[in-house]
Amino acid sequence: MVVATPRGRAPTADYEIPDDPIEAQRAYGEADAAVQEMTDALSPSTAIVAGEAEITDKQRQRLAEV
Repeated sequence: MVVATPRGRAPTADYEIPDDPIEAQRAYGEADAAVQEMTDALSPSTAIVAGEAEITDKQRQRLAEV
């Protein structure tokens, strides 16, 4: 079985689908906010590629957690 996600489709084996749709919406909102906060703290990818900025060890660790 495949489910639709905000970023495409994914097998349900990769996701735990909550029984309560409200809980699912809350969990999604929390996860989306965490990812947005983390990515907002990163330098622009163009600056990283150009060697003008880099990802810190702390940012790498946070990326691994998300």
